[in-house]
Parts: sequence; C-alpha cells; structure tokens
Amino acid sequence: KCLNNYVHDSQQGAFTVELGWNGDIGEGQYKLGGLTCTGNLFENNAGGIGIISFFEETDETITFSDIMLEDNIFANTGFNCLQEHIQLDIGDGVASDIHMWFAGDCQEVKNISFKDNVFYQGTNLINLLNIGDAEVDFEGNTYVQTPYQSVCRVARTYATQELVYAENDEEMADKVEELLGDTSATVH
Repeated sequence: KCLNNYVHDSQQGAFTVELGWNGDIGEGQYKLGGLTCTGNLFENNAGGIGIISFFEETDETITFSDIMLEDNIFANTGFNCLQEHIQLDIGDGVASDIHMWFAGDCQEVKNISFKDNVFYQGTNLINLLNIGDAEVDFEGNTYVQTPYQSVCRVARTYATQELVYAENDEEMADKVEELLGDTSATVH
C-alpha cells in the first residue's frame, strides 16, 4: 500500500512498479498485484506513477492485476531541474503523471483502476504504450492541462502511438473520453 504520502522534487519517478529490469525472470517474479495507492500528493517530480515491464520475450505470462490508484493528486510532473536530461536520455514518456509501458506482448494486465485522481499540468498527463488488450479503467478523474501540452498518448501497439494534444477544455474532454474511456471526467 501507498497511503497518504507527499512525494516531491524527485529526480526520478515518484512511484514505480516494474518487472524485468535486469532481464532475468526468477521464481515468482512474474506477477505483480494487490497494490493500493490512495490519498497521495505527487508534486514536482520527474515522473509520476510507472507500471512497467521490460520483458520482450519470455515463456511466462507477466501479470499486473488489481492495482488501484484513487484520490491522488499529481502536480507539475516532468517540470524539475532534470527535464532536459529526461527528454534526452530517458524519453518524454517517463515525464508523465501515469506511465504504463510493456516491452513485449507477454503481458496480462487486468483490473487496473485510476479513479478520482487529479492530473494537474504535467508535461504529459497520461502515457500508455504497447498496452495490448489491457483492462485499464479511468473514472471520475480531473484533468488540468495548459493548451498545447500533451494530454495523453495511448497506444495498443508501438505502431499506433502518437501524442494527443488539446487546444481547449472541450477538445480535451473529447480526447479523455475517447482514448481513456473516462466518461465522468472533469477537465480544465
């Protein structure tokens, strides 16, 4: 559990769950679940929440399940002293409030929920890459983004990825509903 924390001014992601960083998969290292993250304030960090698998190929199914992020505030993600370093060395996707990335197609992603969070003026609010048929639910979140900053990047495969921008609140509401399925979103 990650409850009621204030994580700020980190030069990395505020909170990351990842599998396969070193390329090895050992006994029991291929399932991650049962995570609750609620009531936190993540402010001025290089990245927000990362849910990541580095496995490109394995005989095992990599499973992420039952992950709930609720009632958190993400403020100014990606805006800190290392912003130039992040974009050059790590990639701009990491500088997102939510960053989900799966290297290969061996992932099973189910019951991941982002509910009643506030995503406030990050360099990119939501970044979902190579997520396949992942079961990810966005509900009742508040999205605040300055014009011409990326709202989200959602890609079921690498071939379909593109950053999505919105020039005004109405356009952002349409994009959030279309790409994230958040029909009860508030946008500013």
